[in-house]
Amino acid sequence: MQTFLMWRSGRIAEEAERELQRVARGLVSDCGRLFADPPRVTAMRQAGCSIVYLEIPVEGFRTPHLQRDERDWALCLDFPADACELLEAEGGRPVEPSHCLPRLGRALAAEPDRLLERLAPPFVLISGGVDGGPIRVQNDGLGFGQILEYKSGDRWALTNRPYSLKALEITLRPVPLQWATRSVLGWFPLEQTGFEDLHVLEPATRLVIDEKGLAQSRHPVLDRWLAREDWSVEETLERAASAVERHLRAASRHWSRAVCGLTGGLDSRAVAAAIIGCGIRIDHLRTHGLPSNREVIIARHLAKLSTLPHRVEQNRALPPGRPALLRKSIEDALRWQCGLMEVKAHKSFNLDGKRLGGGRVNIMGKHGEIGRGYYQRRAGPAGRGNGSAADWEERLLAHLTQPSLSLLRPELREPVLQDLRRAIGRAGEYGLVGRDQLDFFYLNERTRRWAAGTIHSQPGKVITPFLDPGYIQAAFNLEAASRAASPFQRHIVSRNMPAWSAIPYLSDSAAKEWCKQHTSRWRREWWRLAGGARRFFDRRLGKYLDSSGHRYAFDNTRYWSSVGQALVEEALSRGELLNQVFQREKVRVTRPREPDLLAVLLLVEQVL
Repeated sequence: MQTFLMWRSGRIAEEAERELQRVARGLVSDCGRLFADPPRVTAMRQAGCSIVYLEIPVEGFRTPHLQRDERDWALCLDFPADACELLEAEGGRPVEPSHCLPRLGRALAAEPDRLLERLAPPFVLISGGVDGGPIRVQNDGLGFGQILEYKSGDRWALTNRPYSLKALEITLRPVPLQWATRSVLGWFPLEQTGFEDLHVLEPATRLVIDEKGLAQSRHPVLDRWLAREDWSVEETLERAASAVERHLRAASRHWSRAVCGLTGGLDSRAVAAAIIGCGIRIDHLRTHGLPSNREVIIARHLAKLSTLPHRVEQNRALPPGRPALLRKSIEDALRWQCGLMEVKAHKSFNLDGKRLGGGRVNIMGKHGEIGRGYYQRRAGPAGRGNGSAADWEERLLAHLTQPSLSLLRPELREPVLQDLRRAIGRAGEYGLVGRDQLDFFYLNERTRRWAAGTIHSQPGKVITPFLDPGYIQAAFNLEAASRAASPFQRHIVSRNMPAWSAIPYLSDSAAKEWCKQHTSRWRREWWRLAGGARRFFDRRLGKYLDSSGHRYAFDNTRYWSSVGQALVEEALSRGELLNQVFQREKVRVTRPREPDLLAVLLLVEQVL
């Protein structure tokens, strides 16, 4: 867990020091409402700024996020997995992980363009001299690391957790248009956060703060990640696989314990195969869901072919079974991420109403869809043609806006469409059209904003090798229409765990029948023998359980019409922000695609 807050402090030293201590106490108090363990607190003043940093150590992550050497201090939010390897390549000598951050800060100050091109997201590095001087802030080349800037009049602050601004007596005011866009799209696009005067920093932004003021510059590298090279298909696949494997080896230097997710899908299978093929040590593979789910059935068979232990976490990600716990979970999630995370994840953020721990190192297959044609498969036409940019934009808009756009207040619909067109149109800045335009939207929007907000909602450390620049460049070097067949993931699996290639993926047409053939007797035995577990689930969620064999173990619509019904009714009758976003009476008849959003719109006003 990391919470960082920096702000311009007063010129009178005594007043600034008193403010620093007051803010630190306030952040510790707020943190105590969410987390069981007290955080480590660092409070300091430099360059006319005050800084408070709270951290609860992540189990198994051994490299410190705050480091000092004889010249500089450096603090990293998230952690650049390949920092040591890059510095070693630059300097020609070994780099100790526990002392790499000050060196990285100096290197980024000297040559930001060259280093940002090679450093994998996510990270935000804050550094300065141990004897004073300016403070430098640098985020990654994709802008995936969560860092938000508040500017209002002469007030300025920088944080990775919007809730921390409350300690500065700053009230966050929701912007109805931005929440309307979020309700349609599923996340805040561009640099929006949903609140006045608060925005995320653009990718590859550098801030230099001293006593005189703040200087901001950008060193964009995304165009180089998207540049086309004269690679064959075979070389492109090999480069992608090597990038994922290299990223995992680099990251493994920083952990002593870690777990890796394994599902029935493509991305997690590829990452788990790379871990096994590279001989990287982890504690176990883990899968969420009931044993009867096809997701779990496939993962169990994959694990049997490996040498790694496998655990099935049956109650993971299931929502609370009581209305009071549902409300508390959403309130806690809003305090922690202020609506930046996936809307459905709010209700399972704090499952049992207990305070959270520091988390663990979790290796995930997230972001593999960058190279799998996510929106091509959902919004694109049949065939292999590119078509005009306008045609693809309209297809993507139609996919994104149905059916939620019609529920918005009429005066918000066109401004929301303008926001979406601006977000989609950013592909044109890199000369990308057609299928490439859709895949760039996935990278720059769904990955950079939606996925980043959800990843940063987790208190532990998430390792995501598909964010490696080498993988991104390989993905955009492959013919766009070919990405939808998931060639990178299949190649990584065949290269590292060939036996896994024979087991169907969850998305394959043969998966349902394969699971039935391989588990029918075992499945019946489980339901007969595990009556206690079945009764436990029935008691918590009763009829909301979904035993159809799909990935999710509960029916979200039925859940909100029962456990969440009172909260939905309260939102429809009392929610001021909801009324500013939606046509209230229309929403009573036709609920949005995600009823969770109604509760979030109600409670975000109350929490903040």
